[in-house]
Amino acid sequence: MAGWAVGSEGTILHWDADSWRVVSSPAPVYLFDVDMITPDDGLAVGEAATIFHWDGNAWAQVPSPYPPLVSFRSVDMLSANHGRAAGGGESMLKFTAILRYAAGMADR
Repeated sequence: MAGWAVGSEGTILHWDADSWRVVSSPAPVYLFDVDMITPDDGLAVGEAATIFHWDGNAWAQVPSPYPPLVSFRSVDMLSANHGRAAGGGESMLKFTAILRYAAGMADR
């Protein structure tokens, strides 16, 4: 079984059922949580309203509708089109098919 872990300075680790390996990160920010929808689709969130998307090949930073003062502490995706990220200051971001398309994470 595969798995992911995130941490300080943009650290992203992938467990391939045998060993951990470091995966390239788009930015050196503190990441708090990661949630995979499928092996080829996942999100990681962190400080400065950071949202990273995994497309099966690489992590890419996607636009956030929140200012950098917000830190997302957790993300929970129910499907490719429905999920939420929560953070400090009562911030909550609802992921929908429209937001994913606007961020370049999904086809129309």
